[in-house]
Amino acid sequence: MAECIVLAGGFGTRIRHRFPNTPKLLIPIGGRMVLERQVQMLEAIRVERVVLVTGYLHSDVRLAVRGLSTPLDIEIVVEDEPRGTAEALRFAAQFVSSEKVVFMNGDTLIEKASWGTIADALVGTLVPAMTLFGNDSIPMDNADSYEVQDGLVVSRKRETRAEWISRAGNTKVSSGIVVMKYQKIPFGGQAPLTNGETIESVFIDPLIENGDVFFHPKNINFYDVGSELGFVNAENIFSQD
Repeated sequence: MAECIVLAGGFGTRIRHRFPNTPKLLIPIGGRMVLERQVQMLEAIRVERVVLVTGYLHSDVRLAVRGLSTPLDIEIVVEDEPRGTAEALRFAAQFVSSEKVVFMNGDTLIEKASWGTIADALVGTLVPAMTLFGNDSIPMDNADSYEVQDGLVVSRKRETRAEWISRAGNTKVSSGIVVMKYQKIPFGGQAPLTNGETIESVFIDPLIENGDVFFHPKNINFYDVGSELGFVNAENIFSQD
């Protein structure tokens, strides 16, 4: 059984000027909630169970989930307070047990043309512990980029837009969606993560050092709808379906 962790506990501060008092999952894109569009994709790639990590206005999210018509088994778990992506992922890990798990943020939408790429990673055997997906678009601001050799990620670097443009060759920008072999991810430990620790520094970097991170050769088209630019672009694309 394939499972998915969706992190959606943040306050949505970047897009609050458009949608005050609205969880990111409930933002309308092309006339449909982000939640509906994510569920449609997860059904298509044959995920069966979803762990939805919420926090801000979680009761509104719960009501929206109840109104969905979907075969997915959706479990809602609530963080008592936002602690960042890495801490939220570690919190969610206790609720999943499948061999392979998809991880994505609650403000990420992926074009239909890229769904098959993610589905292939779920059923494939190439990844030793984690598969990252990338894109060739130039980042608008700072971004985590990965140097890839023979399909494996060998280093990660936080780069500015100018640095990314100047670095030619085999560097890709992470898309924020991951397929991981659950049992191999270093979730362990109960001590709270410190400020400045991220999903990349806590979970991905140790795997890179061990040669356990695969970079999928096919890019995916995605939109961070929690940002102004991502919302505008997604509205233009998804209003057509």
